[in-house]
Amino acid sequence: MKIGVDFDGVLYDSERYLRVKAELLDIENGGCGVVDRSYVCLEDAYGWSREQVEDFLNKNLVEMQNIAPILPFAKEVLQKLADEGHSFVGITNRGMNAPGEKEATEKRLAQDKFPISKVVYNQKNKLQACIDEQVDFMIDDRFENLIPLAKNGIKCLYLRAMPLGELVCDNVTEVQNWGEIYRIIKCFENKSKQ
Repeated sequence: MKIGVDFDGVLYDSERYLRVKAELLDIENGGCGVVDRSYVCLEDAYGWSREQVEDFLNKNLVEMQNIAPILPFAKEVLQKLADEGHSFVGITNRGMNAPGEKEATEKRLAQDKFPISKVVYNQKNKLQACIDEQVDFMIDDRFENLIPLAKNGIKCLYLRAMPLGELVCDNVTEVQNWGEIYRIIKCFENKSKQ
């Protein structure tokens, strides 16, 4: 099978690092903290202007992506799946948010030695990349990214750190860690062989 993987919040804990850095900056600037806990964008979270968000990302995004640790067992599970014959393509919006993001990502991926054969950058809407790359499964941490994929028959794993209430969508399975990801892919593979 070919498996698509997002990077931030899926392979790397960079989403949480970025949120903490934003929280600290908001405090330094006299802000009142998160104004919307269901946020995806920083301007929604803190009530920042688009210019404030762009300035924050330009100054901090690549650094946070560089220092964020690998999520527990992400590398080991990818390697197990690769050893079992699966292939991986990174499908990410990295490359569109800050200068040097793509180059820093290439360097980090080489350093961490993930078994990823190709990276498709600048993907806000990941459907076309998944179709072009013939992805069987996509792993992402943003539910809204997965809905169009699921509607087009692509199996999706929605990785989120904690349960926040049930989200129901055909072809999307919620997981909370890489052990669950491995189990679901193995179960799907075993059912496909029957």
